[in-house]
Amino acid sequence: MPDPFKPLIGNPLIAFELATVDPNGDPTTGITRTETSKTSFSIDTEEMKFSATGGIDAWDTRRYLNIWVCTMVGQYLNLSHIWGESRVPSCSDSDFVTDTPNQYGPNGGKPTFPHVTCNNAPHGDMFMNYMDYVDDDTMFMFSKEQVARMHAALEFERSQLGTPSPGM
Repeated sequence: MPDPFKPLIGNPLIAFELATVDPNGDPTTGITRTETSKTSFSIDTEEMKFSATGGIDAWDTRRYLNIWVCTMVGQYLNLSHIWGESRVPSCSDSDFVTDTPNQYGPNGGKPTFPHVTCNNAPHGDMFMNYMDYVDDDTMFMFSKEQVARMHAALEFERSQLGTPSPGM
């Protein structure tokens, strides 16, 4: 871990459990499997989330965290990629978190510290952040402000997550 980023490490202390009751009130393992002839899904149209387009319909997203294992990217807890929202790399784009330095697009593989882009010297990109595209064994942190954003998402946008259905 590069020393300059150590004080910025945040631990969200968020845990998820598999559902034990499905939206109809029936017992479940919390896992459904759907076979499809599609080889990939478009992130722009979210085809994987609809039976009509080869995926499977989501359970009530206010109470369940639906995860599709397929070719796509998702930011369920209101985090953006560390380089920002734009599909075209830019040093002016932002992930809306002030303790992550702006960077010019995604990093891959195992960058060497510091990896400087967008005049973010001396420390460079926070490529070890989970919201970048580096190898799994290279990413190991969220920043403190990313953690605050995740908690806000759970408190507001996702406040009903895990609550029982009416009548259960």
